[in-house]
Amino acid sequence: MKAEWVGAISEAVGAVGTVGTLLIAVIVLGREQADRRERRRDEKAAQARLVSVSIRGDAGTISSLESSGHLFTRAWTIEVANYSAEAITTLAYRWRVAADLAFTARDEHEGVIRVSRVMPGSTDTREGSAVLFAPQGASPDTFVIPLGVELLFTDAAGFRWHRNEQHELTEVLGPDPW
Repeated sequence: MKAEWVGAISEAVGAVGTVGTLLIAVIVLGREQADRRERRRDEKAAQARLVSVSIRGDAGTISSLESSGHLFTRAWTIEVANYSAEAITTLAYRWRVAADLAFTARDEHEGVIRVSRVMPGSTDTREGSAVLFAPQGASPDTFVIPLGVELLFTDAAGFRWHRNEQHELTEVLGPDPW
């Protein structure tokens, strides 16, 4: 009888050990798969991380005076730099001049520029301007008019990427949003 109890206890311990081993194996396999996915994601984004976009503008100038106010022109320059070893293609730059509430846009203050390719190690530069209306008594010197730019592009592997105004990089799954 004692031998039967010892046999039953050893079988139960063996069963628990087998279940524990299987559980540990499943956990380890899940972590390995997550690590592989992360490595693939990093490899996939390697070229995209080497592409940057920036916009800078002048302080602005008063273009004309009117009885109700004056026109104010803000010029800007966009630069896309491809620091990778391969070309990027199908680029779209979406720019905007965000005017303070005291200003009203007189012409386009946002737009999309499309470029077919930026070669490795090179920079694509685009320039433009926006005309804003400042009411009488308002001085363009007292307003901060932020500039913003976003970038969509395709890397050498054919993946689409979006870099937002905060310079965050995300993969674009689906059609071109612009």
